[in-house]
Amino acid sequence: MKKKVLLVSGWAADEDTWNNVIEDIEDDFLFKKILWSECLDRKNNRLFNELEKVQEPVTVIGSSLGGLLALQAVIEYSSKCSELIMICSTSRMIKDEHYVGVDPKIIGAMKFGLNLNRKGLLRDFAAKLFSPDPNTEDIEKFLKVTEKFSTKELTKGLDILLNTDLRHKLREVPVKVLNIHGSRDSIMPIEQSEYLHKHLPNGTLEIIEGSGHNMLVTHAKQVAQKIKRFIGNG
Repeated sequence: MKKKVLLVSGWAADEDTWNNVIEDIEDDFLFKKILWSECLDRKNNRLFNELEKVQEPVTVIGSSLGGLLALQAVIEYSSKCSELIMICSTSRMIKDEHYVGVDPKIIGAMKFGLNLNRKGLLRDFAAKLFSPDPNTEDIEKFLKVTEKFSTKELTKGLDILLNTDLRHKLREVPVKVLNIHGSRDSIMPIEQSEYLHKHLPNGTLEIIEGSGHNMLVTHAKQVAQKIKRFIGNG
């Protein structure tokens, strides 16, 4: 029987964000895609619901915000999970005195921008998403995808990034965890994956040199190889 793998997309991305990654390994695993926007409410959380139903432990993989949501789910349903893979993700996005993170004013400005000039805000975000080598085609494709999500959903996703802090729970994560991060990620500081690696009991960190935040598109084959190797060694 194929190993079941749950995939959680990142903020403003849809299920197709995983297509380039899984196309070479979809014969090895049984993938189920879950939208980040389906996991924003605790009482109606599709990832939680999927984990409640499984009979055998599954692998959970999340990208960016999806990785944070996946981490939260694994903490709550650790007996239902065998591995966790976090891609350009975090246990806490916002900085504090002793932690390298993002200035909360940046998230606040994004929330404000969504209401003032939504398309302009998302275009600026897309340029960072595909940094260090953004191109017009990738940005336009991303903007088309964002039309699937309401401003309310996008704002709620930002609120989760602003307010969620799971650092104090990391020592309780019993499963194997792989963190994959891009050396040139301009959205999620690489130090956040280094923090995860330091504090997770069974954590592994792999850095893809030259990659920015959206490595699911720009470095899909490398990500796929790391996923297959990690799950296969489980």
